[in-house]
Amino acid sequence: MTKADFISLVAQTAGLTKKDATTATDAVISTITDV
Repeated sequence: MTKADFISLVAQTAGLTKKDATTATDAVISTITDV
């Protein structure tokens, strides 16, 4: 699964736009890698 596939799945599951899903996904990944 690519990042784009994951973002599409997040958008579909959460009812978000792909732009919003990208923002949310990037925030989660950034938070995890900072810990």
